[in-house]
Amino acid sequence: MLLALAGSSEGTTWTAHGAHVREVMVAEAKEETADKVVVLDVKGLIMSDIGRNGTDPSRLATELQRVADDPHAVAIVLDMDTPGGEVTASDEIYHSLRAFHATSAKPVVACMRSVCASGGYYIAAATDFILANELSLTGSIGVIVPKYKYTDLLDKIGVQFDSVKSGEMKDMLSGGVPRTPEEDARMNAYVQTLVDETFERFLAV
Repeated sequence: MLLALAGSSEGTTWTAHGAHVREVMVAEAKEETADKVVVLDVKGLIMSDIGRNGTDPSRLATELQRVADDPHAVAIVLDMDTPGGEVTASDEIYHSLRAFHATSAKPVVACMRSVCASGGYYIAAATDFILANELSLTGSIGVIVPKYKYTDLLDKIGVQFDSVKSGEMKDMLSGGVPRTPEEDARMNAYVQTLVDETFERFLAV
């Protein structure tokens, strides 16, 4: 599918540009002069400073700028296989793609493979076209803030949580803080407000 998208001929070749970047030559010609489609990986967790094991917004922004500056790059394919990740990291990539659109007429296509959910869908929403296999798992448009409660465990082993804080909500995600049902309900209501606000942003995108 990617080669057909590039309008490739029998002379099509792949050029490696690192772990996350590949190029498809559109016509049979020398690499330095041939038009090409650049394939950028969006794989694994979407997270800042994740390195080679996922998709980092800074790395992808750098690669987008290189494509924008390359006169022989005629299009981008995002090769996507990701369950999502951090909201902020996904939003940064979304804005990097929007900025690319603002300065370049080169189309961007999202190619969803096995999984392209949550933050992956968020990113794909910034592209010109989305292509997915019939069996691709996608969607999962939502926001979750995981919370763990382990006060019973701490009591069992004789550990008491104590802290000095600047505000009531400062330790709202700490699972070791004993709380009354009223305090717990107040904390949960506040976290729910944050989740709802982020979800509305996701939904608008």
